[in-house]
Amino acid sequence: MKAYYYYLRDINNTPRLTRCILKDKSSIAIGTSLCGYLDFPNKKDGRSRAFGRALAALKHKKNLFPILREEAQDILMDVSADELDYNEREYDTKFDRDYKGLYFEDLDSLNELERKLLKEL
Repeated sequence: MKAYYYYLRDINNTPRLTRCILKDKSSIAIGTSLCGYLDFPNKKDGRSRAFGRALAALKHKKNLFPILREEAQDILMDVSADELDYNEREYDTKFDRDYKGLYFEDLDSLNELERKLLKEL
């Protein structure tokens, strides 16, 4: 199983969202970790949470961990693609805003950025 991580940042260039993409032989899972406005971003913690959520979604073969807090929805609206890796003007970075653990059986449901990243795995 291979993992790929990417980050989305807010207008102040603070990393607010970590995404982990896991791919096994027949399916894909994506885990999301959000960093609140009062939190101090921690790369190791964000990666660990995102990986755990992706792994759980892959194991259970379904979407898990609903996003319920209003602040979390606000963060999802505020983030933009990390310009150090990918420019959001070149890629569609829209993604599911309902769950922190997503399960997919094919690439068609992923956004353009995530499809490109998976080709690199």
